Amino acid sequence: MTGLRGRASIAGGALIIAALGGFALPAATTTAPALAATTPAQGVDVASFQHPSGATIDWPDMASSGVTFTGVKASEGKYYTNPYYKTDTAQAVAAGLYVTPYIFANPYPSTSDGTAVQQADYGATVIKSSTAYTNNHMLPVTLDIEPNPYTNSNQCYGLSQSAMQTWISQFMTEIKKDLGTSKTPIVYTTADWWNACTGNDTAFSAYPLWLASYGVTNPALPAGWNNYTIWQYGQGTVDGISGIDQDELGPVLQVALAGKAIAAVRLRTLNSLAGQAVTYSASGLPPGLTLNSASGQITGTPAAGDIGHQYT
Repeated sequence: MTGLRGRASIAGGALIIAALGGFALPAATTTAPALAATTPAQGVDVASFQHPSGATIDWPDMASSGVTFTGVKASEGKYYTNPYYKTDTAQAVAAGLYVTPYIFANPYPSTSDGTAVQQADYGATVIKSSTAYTNNHMLPVTLDIEPNPYTNSNQCYGLSQSAMQTWISQFMTEIKKDLGTSKTPIVYTTADWWNACTGNDTAFSAYPLWLASYGVTNPALPAGWNNYTIWQYGQGTVDGISGIDQDELGPVLQVALAGKAIAAVRLRTLNSLAGQAVTYSASGLPPGLTLNSASGQITGTPAAGDIGHQYT
């Protein structure tokens, strides 16, 4: 994603948390605590760019290399369908991967690009065209909302912050209507773009966050989110495909200070099994902290002498 899924892409069970530039916007600062010692689940995301000259992706080999989930571009605006979407989703699911289809948003106000509602409707039609759409390995849809890849200026697509907030809200309302409300859509974005183009809007924090942030150890978060569900941390070569985006599922961390009550923390999951109950468990929590197995909330006041404890 991150620009590479713009014009370049045109040219060219349950998954649960497992531990898991170039434009003139203010730089975000790193605020997240250090990551716990875990081995996060690894993923990739693909578009037509990963099919040079019509080359296929060997999804069984991808799975064998340790990849457990993938994003697959479905559409962009109301004008583009990824010609490999149906094949990639079906083959990835058959290989045992979890798949989130993503819609690349083009909020520029023009008739040809489409309104938020039109782009959601267009993308939903593409997504439902896949034979894998109803498979339990299909994760919620992702809204890919990021810097405008078609110009070095006007990175917010010519929209004011309030207009961008409205656009995103309209898209989310429509895509949930199109695809059903059992799977909460995911928001893919960068902290810099989100804060600049939505005005640090916190209204969308109920949606899982797929965060793009390269070259850092602990990525800064957009306004409204206190954790990421997926982190796109860089690009590399995976199973022979070079220049592929690399992702991992993210941890839920909070630093506990002795004698200080902590805010409730909800452990976010990507539950692809609609209608099935999700339960939570935890081990090694500091004294004074408890987990609600039904809601996934950790609450309490850490005991004295337990400063700086991190938990997942």
